[in-house]
Amino acid sequence: MYNIKFLKEPGYVYDLLHIFIFHFNKDHLNGYINYNKSTENMEFFNRLQFEFTDIPQELFIFFYLKEDGRCFLPQYCFYDNVEKYNVNFIFENMQDDLLDTERIVSRMIQFYFPKLSDEEVQKYRKNLKLLVQLIDESEYSDYVKEKLCVFFVNYEWIIKKLNFELISKEAQLKFYYERNYKKIADFESNLDFDDLVVKLPKVYGKNFVINEKKDIYISPCIVYKNCAITCFLNDSNFILLGLDIESMLNFWHDQTRLVDLDVFGTAVSEKNRIGIIDALLLRDEMSIREIEQMFGISNTNAYYHLNLMLKANIIHVRNQGRTMFYSLNREYFDNLIEALKKYGTKKGREEI
Repeated sequence: MYNIKFLKEPGYVYDLLHIFIFHFNKDHLNGYINYNKSTENMEFFNRLQFEFTDIPQELFIFFYLKEDGRCFLPQYCFYDNVEKYNVNFIFENMQDDLLDTERIVSRMIQFYFPKLSDEEVQKYRKNLKLLVQLIDESEYSDYVKEKLCVFFVNYEWIIKKLNFELISKEAQLKFYYERNYKKIADFESNLDFDDLVVKLPKVYGKNFVINEKKDIYISPCIVYKNCAITCFLNDSNFILLGLDIESMLNFWHDQTRLVDLDVFGTAVSEKNRIGIIDALLLRDEMSIREIEQMFGISNTNAYYHLNLMLKANIIHVRNQGRTMFYSLNREYFDNLIEALKKYGTKKGREEI
């Protein structure tokens, strides 16, 4: 029997961050969409623009989705602090974290240039000319480079603007939650957690197995309505769940049973991707940094390969704090074997 407790605030604050993320990444929301309800999802994202007032472009750099699927503010305020706040991820704590402007600047450099050592981060932090040169020589787009330079030149003013906009949007989100309270109540009443416990590991990998001996804290998200984010803490399981998560899990669960040979062929048509599959077979699970080092490729190239493999459903991914871990989707390969049997001998075909 699971000891489940529902919390409002963590999911509420995570929704607040995603108002900004959706605003600045309208053309890159594939990872947020349930493709079984893609039209409905896109209409939902479009409606959000009218629910909340406009957001200044100066804040772009806090919410830009990098190619590895991460953006700065959720990383800084949530993932980096999961152990510190445990289940007490509340708006006031996030505001406190944003008061330390010097720490934000250093973390911003580290986030956008993750290969820098702590000493190198401080070197660039103290020399704006060198930092601008680093940005200019990076592989980011001209727009991202421009916004990074603007931030580092005017960071105190921009962080103040960020705080003002967060307070403003939080007030609007409060009314949005009040209008949709019945959806949240229905979600909590009707959630089939037993089914969720079965499907989470199948969709996201075995490391999403819930420890039933620990307390389970679930915080619903109404804006980021397709999310499933699990944090395994020392004494509890802490889960952020979107209101449409059951539909999302059903879609991905069905997808793992389907094998598209054309998509599979594309996913394995490059030697590095074959190498990654073999490495995951031997290592069971690897971070993107470990994959970069093993194959001598850049973060951008590693993410490109892994993203293709994710879209083909041949690997799983999970977040643990600031790190993304990848593993093989073994069920997919079982289904692949079944799909290929029809091309084999008569004996193989008879086994289908």
